[in-house]
Amino acid sequence: ENIIVRWEDTVMLDIEALQIINWRSLTQDRDGWRTAINRNVQTKAVHNNIKEIVFEYKQRAVKRKAKERAEAQRVVQRKVIELLMKDNHNHYKCPGCVKKYKPQGITNHVKACIKARDWCKKNKIG
Repeated sequence: ENIIVRWEDTVMLDIEALQIINWRSLTQDRDGWRTAINRNVQTKAVHNNIKEIVFEYKQRAVKRKAKERAEAQRVVQRKVIELLMKDNHNHYKCPGCVKKYKPQGITNHVKACIKARDWCKKNKIG
């Protein structure tokens, strides 16, 4: 079961777990409050490949911002199946190598097909 717990409830559960009895009076003394809540806090060592993790997050942010910028400028990435015509058997022909593919397979094939690279660039397919 997915029970949604409010933020206030989780804070109270944490205060109970730390065995803080009178938290309202503790909050009046800032230093006392900080020592009380940090008493049982465990710190973990920094991950071995932290540089790689940070780099990965930054790369995701760059990609996300580029996508948002493209959407803001109305640069629309077109779909392969919107540009190609179906035959009678519901298959699409690759514009590069002229092989026939089902709708599920044509997109990945066209993006990977060496002969169709110019066609992809011309039609703005990533």
